[in-house]
Amino acid sequence: MVYIDVRDLLPKTNKILVVSGGVACNHYIRRALQKLCDTTGYQFHCPPPNLCTDNGIMIAWNGMERLKAKTGVLYKKEDIEAVVYQSKCQIGTDLTDDVRSLGIHAQKWVKF
Repeated sequence: MVYIDVRDLLPKTNKILVVSGGVACNHYIRRALQKLCDTTGYQFHCPPPNLCTDNGIMIAWNGMERLKAKTGVLYKKEDIEAVVYQSKCQIGTDLTDDVRSLGIHAQKWVKF
């Protein structure tokens, strides 16, 4: 959040953090993020836990629906073995060096 403020990536009137999915079911994480947002001047939005489903469950459900519909599923052994996968896949841009170059440090410690 400090990085976002320093780089002026969001309008000052639109400082909002939205969290959903399986992680949003964790009450400790929800409370910690709410406290962090309160401290940094961000709004925090999170759907009720009963609407926050785990992504693994959603992926499995999608697979079962595809299997039943016989679409988007590999059946032949050679097709399955030809799938290229990565154990780690970078998503997005790594901002580590930029954050370091700005010398950003915690302005205030928040006890959870």
